[in-house]
Amino acid sequence: MLRRHIVRPALIPAITVLGINVGLLIGATVIVENVFAIPGMGQLMITAITTRDYPTVVAVTLVFAVFVVLVNLATDVLVARLDPRARAAMMS
Repeated sequence: MLRRHIVRPALIPAITVLGINVGLLIGATVIVENVFAIPGMGQLMITAITTRDYPTVVAVTLVFAVFVVLVNLATDVLVARLDPRARAAMMS
């Protein structure tokens, strides 16, 4: 009973904020990997920018963008499953 009436509605804004923050986290990986010299996609992006390797910059940006879109899609689907109002809005 507690789960249905308290926890379920309370999860909706938390999941929404978490989904929005994923874009910020992906943008932060570029900076963090550069500052701490961690090899990864962010470091690849910085190296490609400094060497003017435009195809690599576009590819890494595309990978980041696809990841953000997939996380936002998962967030929307999860919110629609938790919130009956959102489910009704999606059907009409």
